Amino acid sequence: MTKVLSSHTSVMACRLLHEAGRLGDGLALLDERGAEFIEVHSSWFSSNRIWLLDETGRHEEALAYAGTLPPDMYGLTVSKAWILDEMGRVEEDLALLRADTEVRPSEAAELLIRHGRAARDQAVSVGSP
Repeated sequence: MTKVLSSHTSVMACRLLHEAGRLGDGLALLDERGAEFIEVHSSWFSSNRIWLLDETGRHEEALAYAGTLPPDMYGLTVSKAWILDEMGRVEEDLALLRADTEVRPSEAAELLIRHGRAARDQAVSVGSP
């Protein structure tokens, strides 16, 4: 019961710190977690660490950390794509999204729309209804 409560408390504290605008404190809380917590909650830990690094403007560090993770981790490609987009590296972002067969085709289309390129970029396949 203590481990579940500890995990739940960490998750909630991280969310509350983010909502309060204390991104650095949320990141510090994550980085204080022990190996057992990280092993049990590896996907949650990794995706939230990437997200908080990105939110604090530490884009290069977020990409570097993402590069240490298993490439088949759920959501990793999309997380990396958002970081590249934040950095203005749209072509790399687009290439990453297009290369991953597990990513929804609409992810690339949404990127193009955000950058006003949907009408002129015919290479996007958004699938059929």
